[in-house]
Amino acid sequence: LGEKSDAELGLWCLAPVRTETEIIEGAKTLISRSDADALALVMIAWSLSAKRAFNQNTTQIFAAIAEKAAPIIHQLTKSPRGPEALTNTARAFAVAVSEIDSLVLPSAALFSAIVTTSATLREKFLSDQ
Repeated sequence: LGEKSDAELGLWCLAPVRTETEIIEGAKTLISRSDADALALVMIAWSLSAKRAFNQNTTQIFAAIAEKAAPIIHQLTKSPRGPEALTNTARAFAVAVSEIDSLVLPSAALFSAIVTTSATLREKFLSDQ
């Protein structure tokens, strides 16, 4: 997995055929990178959420993604699908937090960053009209 780019790794994890174990390995690979891409990070959260993988094995993964993605989530504004990516991320973490109580605090900064980034996108959209 180490030879895959961030984007390739995120897409690889999103494939429906991936098992929870494979997604966790992909997550660990991506999280270990010092300059991991925000979109790739959140795609892994989407993958785990889609699998309803909310357990001891994934709690640390969700927390690490939240911590790593929060300061760089604004990168999603560069994507034409940024609003969709933010929505999917908010949904994945909202469901994860509802299932894993210990994720409330680690996810707070990410939720705050999603709100701020969403406001920025909304302002840009309105100014372009």
